[in-house]
Amino acid sequence: CADLIFNRSEHKKLLWSIKHTLDKDGIAYISFSHHDPLKKQLDLNIFKLAIENNDEYGNFVVTKIVEIVKPCYPFIENDGLDDQRG
Repeated sequence: CADLIFNRSEHKKLLWSIKHTLDKDGIAYISFSHHDPLKKQLDLNIFKLAIENNDEYGNFVVTKIVEIVKPCYPFIENDGLDDQRG
């Protein structure tokens, strides 16, 4: 999932795939980091779509389990946003 979180045009397709491949009692765990911290809210929109009342890609129960902020990023860009990348 992480490779599609930042590919926002694919959010509904990703949710559709999860919905149609999981067993009815299945659980999907999604982990990710933001490639562009300035677009964090756009990345997180996938979770808003997931809880929408929509039989095609929505009706999920979304529960945030944990958020881990890593102290460093392997690809330092020195743009003032490195601490926000995971």
